[in-house]
Amino acid sequence: MLLGGTLVVAGVVLTAGPAAAVGEVEVVASTPLFGSVASMVPLETRTATFEVRNTGTEAGYLRISVGNVDASSAKYAEAMTLTSSVPGFDGDAVALSSAEPCSVLTEGLVLEPGDSVIVTTDLALADMPGKMGQGSTASFRIRVGLSDARPGTIAPTKCSPNAAIVDGVPVTPVVAGDEEPEPEPDATATPAPDRPIGAEPWPTFFGLNLSPNTVQLLQDWGGLVPAIAFILGSGGFFIAARRRKKRRDEDDDSDFDDPDLDSSFVS
Repeated sequence: MLLGGTLVVAGVVLTAGPAAAVGEVEVVASTPLFGSVASMVPLETRTATFEVRNTGTEAGYLRISVGNVDASSAKYAEAMTLTSSVPGFDGDAVALSSAEPCSVLTEGLVLEPGDSVIVTTDLALADMPGKMGQGSTASFRIRVGLSDARPGTIAPTKCSPNAAIVDGVPVTPVVAGDEEPEPEPDATATPAPDRPIGAEPWPTFFGLNLSPNTVQLLQDWGGLVPAIAFILGSGGFFIAARRRKKRRDEDDDSDFDDPDLDSSFVS
């Protein structure tokens, strides 16, 4: 339940083997502990605290672990670590990738009935070269419980099934029936011309389709260029021939006007 912006959860932890539940634990924490990890940058560390109180009638060993890890990439899970500490018990940094299914963060502090303790948790992202971690996401949960099992007698990867659970980061629920997003259009594709159904076809020139489609124009004009060159070349040859004939005719006419010609050719 939510009280004044804090989350209050309670549970009884059951341990394996001869260990037995010794009491109830109440966790008071802002939830989630951390903001979205997608915005973290390499070498960044974030810190969050929460309170644990023994609400039972017997003392017990406090055990805090991380589990329910879901990361978008294995490299990101390896680079992201959690460290939880309580007074007198400094936990070691634990990579999210090692929480299979859980990984203990700290254990050993004896919490008497009615006592409480502040737990400090650091979330750190190691150096990731280039764009390796860009856009990556991860989620996890922290489990808190009390038991009479001495520290070290429970496997470090053992999850406490009835422990109090606190979300580490916001988790986006998957809603049944959500449709997959439509794929983005291919920006490199050449769109076809938008013509109404039943419209007249594109005009033609010398049998070539003059569609505005870029690819079609390139194909059509690729065949049209030689034809245009042939027409222009033929026209130039015809004009040059006409000019040469005209000059010959003018030369012939000027011969009859020459006074030096032999008069015996005149009848």
